[in-house]
Amino acid sequence: MSVTTKSTQTERPTAWYKQFWPWVIIFFPASAVVAGLITVVIAFKYGDTLVKNDWYKDGLAINQRLDKQKQAKVLGINAQITLDRAKKHLLLTLNNVDGLKTNIVNVSLTHPTQPEKDGEYQAFYTPQGQFVIQFPAIPAGFYHITIDEQNTEWQLTGNLNFSNDMVNVQIEPR
Repeated sequence: MSVTTKSTQTERPTAWYKQFWPWVIIFFPASAVVAGLITVVIAFKYGDTLVKNDWYKDGLAINQRLDKQKQAKVLGINAQITLDRAKKHLLLTLNNVDGLKTNIVNVSLTHPTQPEKDGEYQAFYTPQGQFVIQFPAIPAGFYHITIDEQNTEWQLTGNLNFSNDMVNVQIEPR
């Protein structure tokens, strides 16, 4: 009786990069690194614009603005704002402000989250007894509005929403 022995061939191991499991293990940390790099790029490209660079000076000026608003209340100054979409006009009727003495008032429109939409305008006195701003295009969205004369002691602040069918808005001193 003859015993046949099978010679076993020794299998050559395959390279690690040709196997499935190392790639599964590498995938998750690699995807976390890629997601982190994408997050860094987005953070630098679209930085947080809600914080101003001169926030400390703005904080110190809050009391001055509050004093100006109190003075507007004492003087009885308020504003009726009318938007004429056809003519792209913003009409301001300021009560207790002498338009012949004050020919120009400053109007600041500040968007809450997008500083590139902010605008500084001058409203000019018209013979009809109103101050008017001519817009190149009517802004869209919600804005904070500040109305004041140059170098005066009063100021009015309020909110405007150009997106709705706003026609008349009353702004009272706070």
